[in-house]
Amino acid sequence: MNVCAPSLMVAVVGPGRTRSGVSKQLRERLLRRGLRAHVLRSWHEMPVCDCDILLLTCPDKEMDGLVQQIENLWTHKWAAWYQERKVVRDGK
Repeated sequence: MNVCAPSLMVAVVGPGRTRSGVSKQLRERLLRRGLRAHVLRSWHEMPVCDCDILLLTCPDKEMDGLVQQIENLWTHKWAAWYQERKVVRDGK
């Protein structure tokens, strides 16, 4: 993953119809405000880099997998940012 990853990840947890409705409303509102949002329908999907906010939907029973996915995304993004800063600092 690179630093073009989403700057914010939002987890929408609950029953299927509720998750779908909430995710759709959030995405529409964010788009009206000029933010690029993407809905990840399952934590099994690969995240995309072409968005500002990633909406992750998840049933209650898969919450542990979702938490792990968010931790992995954050760790990779932080590591990429840190490596970029190190290169800039060492290049001076």
